[in-house]
Amino acid sequence: AAERKGRRHVLKLMFRFYGASEDLKSAGMPAGEASRLNHFILQLHEKFESLWNYKTYRTPISLRAMMRVLVQLLPLFYGPYWVHIAKGDSANLTAQGTVFAIFFSASVSLITIAMLVMELQMENPYQEGSRDCVHVREEIGFIREALQDALSDMSSTWHERLDIQAASSKERSDE
Repeated sequence: AAERKGRRHVLKLMFRFYGASEDLKSAGMPAGEASRLNHFILQLHEKFESLWNYKTYRTPISLRAMMRVLVQLLPLFYGPYWVHIAKGDSANLTAQGTVFAIFFSASVSLITIAMLVMELQMENPYQEGSRDCVHVREEIGFIREALQDALSDMSSTWHERLDIQAASSKERSDE
């Protein structure tokens, strides 16, 4: 429910962008500039829809269920092959061949399970707690900081000297 509400708000903002573009056009903005602005808004809208698709359309549950069953059944089908590896070329069961076959069998099973777990973690890039998640709140915080910095710097002229050393020492003291 919260996802859909957020989507509705973003889409309302997109439509407001379109309305603002039309208002600017009627207020005297050249048609070429308005067209370019509408194109940028369209690109923003397309990127949002792409992100929404990543979030919404996940791996089908039937495919996930089939993978879980396959992970459980795969060792049974490879059983005769592991026996062949354990016997080796001499057709006699040796301790060294048995240890190698058990190690190899366990490795294949663990790799298959690890790939299944990795797929589940990568399926939703916005899920909190995942190793590779997109930190949306943190990124929005960065954007807010950048906007506040730009707003506080609006009174400065473009050619005014910017003391980077003083700014970085001020940031360290703020932290």
